[in-house]
Amino acid sequence: MTDKNKIMDMLDEEIRSCFPAIEYAREHCGAIIEAAYQNCVRKVYTTRGSDLGVACPSLVNHRVIGGHKKGRVIKSIPEKDAYCEIGYDSDNKPLYFKSVNEYRSEDTYFFFAYDNAVWAMEMENVFKNEVSRSVRTHRIKKCVYDKQGRIRFYAEMETYGFALANLYEYPEDAGKPIICHFYYYVTHLESEPDPANPRWENTQFYEHLYEISPDLKVITEYNCNADGAYVFSRQITSGGKKSAKPKAAADSYPKFAAWLDAELEKDTPENGGIYFDLFSPTEDGFGIYFSIAETFDPDDDDWACEPAYWSDNMHMVSTNGEMEWEAALGTSVKLIRKYLREGKYKSILRQYDGIGTAFSDSEIEYVYVRK
Repeated sequence: MTDKNKIMDMLDEEIRSCFPAIEYAREHCGAIIEAAYQNCVRKVYTTRGSDLGVACPSLVNHRVIGGHKKGRVIKSIPEKDAYCEIGYDSDNKPLYFKSVNEYRSEDTYFFFAYDNAVWAMEMENVFKNEVSRSVRTHRIKKCVYDKQGRIRFYAEMETYGFALANLYEYPEDAGKPIICHFYYYVTHLESEPDPANPRWENTQFYEHLYEISPDLKVITEYNCNADGAYVFSRQITSGGKKSAKPKAAADSYPKFAAWLDAELEKDTPENGGIYFDLFSPTEDGFGIYFSIAETFDPDDDDWACEPAYWSDNMHMVSTNGEMEWEAALGTSVKLIRKYLREGKYKSILRQYDGIGTAFSDSEIEYVYVRK
């Protein structure tokens, strides 16, 4: 069984390492930006689908949880559509990543070296032709490489919120899979640890293990259960032919109902609000987590941010291609509504104050509100 307290101590130290990097970015903001633009020898334009993909060199995040894509390369800046611009230096290393929406507002991440790591932080935005050059957020990305240029550690950290981290192990035998330990941890830096009350029992902490094939095309996911054992979850394969109109598999509802039956048979809070947290679509489908919050307020989406219960395993809705997030959301709503009509424990669901579902950073779609 993994020692969650030791892992969280490690993540806490990584988060604390952000503070001097953030201060460095603040003090040298102008110089970092000017150097990036001056050293840029090649610009690449892509469709907006790239989002922060370039700023995230993780081998698993894009295809597993983030949904971020590098996008389709385009020859020039489109006149009306949103797009992304990536600037590279003479060594083909990224210097900045600019995301431009259809209204021509810009947000730009800049890369800089500090304390034996590469960092990416949002430091410039343009709105109505006014440039603001400052460190805009406490969210920062950190990447450490080995001598062979392989990624060893990657993390996205919000200094007073969460840490998402990847730790990589490379086998001596190049034919064996790369191992990635994936952690998501809601931080508690503002409080002192209590030896009598281990932190991992009272905070959100999720652990997964990924086996990545040497050609990086196949990722096998294992979830860490309550006993600390790794249990097979799913396998994601890239390079297959995509459907023009991806749909959920024919057996999606029976599998969803069986998974939700098992969740509702557990010892869970008996009141509050139910939230189905969705994870971005991949080539093979999208994920759903089940959680229960002690409070429910449809006028304040923050009720879903601090669940009292969170499912140990993610349910994967299989599709015949990568769905747009709107289609995936609509599919999840249909599954939940069908369970409310036909499910084995539909009466249990209806005893809660309300039910909502959404992807991270999007508005909650309310499926049921008790009257």
